[in-house]
Amino acid sequence: MKASDLETMLQVIGETAEKILINSFRKALGIYYALWGFYMLITSMIYSVFYILGIRDPIITLTPSLAILIVFIYITMFKIFTGDMINRMTRVLKTFRIHDTRASRRSSRIFYFVLAILASLFIYVSIVSGEQQLYYIAMSIYVAPIIVRHYRILYSSPRIIEPKHYDIIAMVTLVSLVFAPLISILYYVFVIAWFYASIMSLLEVIENE
Repeated sequence: MKASDLETMLQVIGETAEKILINSFRKALGIYYALWGFYMLITSMIYSVFYILGIRDPIITLTPSLAILIVFIYITMFKIFTGDMINRMTRVLKTFRIHDTRASRRSSRIFYFVLAILASLFIYVSIVSGEQQLYYIAMSIYVAPIIVRHYRILYSSPRIIEPKHYDIIAMVTLVSLVFAPLISILYYVFVIAWFYASIMSLLEVIENE
C-alpha cells in the first residue's frame, strides 16, 4: 500500500470517527434539552395540582420538584453525558486531532453532581425561607457551572461540535431563570427555547446520518 493511500484511508477513518462523535454528542445535547424542558412542564403540573387542592405550604409544594430535580441532575451527569461517551470523544480527539484537556473524569462529574445538588438545596431553602436575595445567589451558583461547561463544550479548542443559534438561545434562557421570580413568563420562554433546541439538535443528527 502506498503512503498516499494509507494517508487517505486514515483521513477517511478520522472523518468518519469525528462524524460519529459529533452526531452522538449532538444527540446527547438534544436529549438533554428535552429532559429539562420536560422538567419544567412536570414541575408546573405539580404546582397546578397543589394550587387546585389549595395547598400553599412551600415545603410541601417544592419537595416533589426538588426530588425530581435531583433525579434529573443524576440522569444528566451519569446517563446522558456518560463516561463511556466522553472517553470515546477523548480517544477520537487524541487520535485524529490533538490532546483534549476537557476529558471529564468520573471524579470531575461527581464534583459537578455534588455542586448541583448543594445548589439545588440552596435554592430550595431560599424559596422556603422567602429570602429573594438568597434565591438570586443560589440560582447563580446553580447556573454558573452549567454555563461554563457548555462554553467549554461549544467554544473551547478543539471544538467537538459547532455551536448553533439554538444552543445560544438555550443558554440565554437558562441564565434568564435567575430573574424568573420577577418575570414569570421567563419560565415559559425557557420551556419553548429548550424544546426548540432539542428538536433542532435531533434534526441535525438525522440530517448528518
